[in-house]
Amino acid sequence: MSDFLLTCDREDGLIRAAVWRDGKLCDLYFDKIEKPDLSGAILRARAVRVKSEGKAAWFDAGLEEKIYLENIGALRAGDVRVLRVRATRGQGKASSGVLVDSFENEGGVGLIVPPPLPWQRALEDLKEEKGVCRFAALEDWQLGKKELATQERIKIEALAKEAVHPDLSDLLEELSASRVFLSGGGEIVIEQTEALVAIDVNAGEASNPTSVNLAAMHEVARQIRLRNLGGIIVIDALKMKARADKFKLLASFKRASAGDPAGVNVFGLTKLGLVELTRARRGPSFIEINEK
Repeated sequence: MSDFLLTCDREDGLIRAAVWRDGKLCDLYFDKIEKPDLSGAILRARAVRVKSEGKAAWFDAGLEEKIYLENIGALRAGDVRVLRVRATRGQGKASSGVLVDSFENEGGVGLIVPPPLPWQRALEDLKEEKGVCRFAALEDWQLGKKELATQERIKIEALAKEAVHPDLSDLLEELSASRVFLSGGGEIVIEQTEALVAIDVNAGEASNPTSVNLAAMHEVARQIRLRNLGGIIVIDALKMKARADKFKLLASFKRASAGDPAGVNVFGLTKLGLVELTRARRGPSFIEINEK
């Protein structure tokens, strides 16, 4: 795998970080500057509702939404714990969290450690890989220099004086559209709903459904990763008669999504020919961030 290029800027009220390999966009991370998503933040919160035997509990940290934890153990309403927000869900739904530590039942609740910035989340996903970081905002560049001073695997370029992202504007327009055209013919249509994400594969003028499906699987894997789509995802692929082609379809998608840091679970084909999968939620999607 080639070395990465991580680019980051602040524009239109967003912090935008992108990971590139050989000039191609591989991953995109984004967040609001004024009201960042709390995924990854560490909070001190009070239990407000507890299921029997500590099977689950809802916590209040003084935020808009509660935090939900499972298998919390011995706990009573009013107890205080230190939690990390695993993923926010929005739409009034409780965020998921994990237990970090226990506290005495004294003091207030609130934020202890703010959520990581988009470029920090990107570097967490990149783990031990080698690469270059390019920053456009002085505050990100200074923080990056401080945090990565001992990291020999990562080089930080001088503060950028021009646009840091190669061809990002056109790609962002593509991510805002529901239709994505395939290079060999055909298209995919992505519809994000409150319950699930539905993706339809259309052949257009292409005559070979198997070829269109295989090309679509690679593009679907790329789109759900760049758009940060999570939860239940259903793909309505073109109908294929041969059993071997159906296995090729699933294998193609599994290969294309294998490197996704969020983790993708493919459950197979339904009797109606729908590909069922789930992808771990990692905060709001690209569309949700831009709609807020």
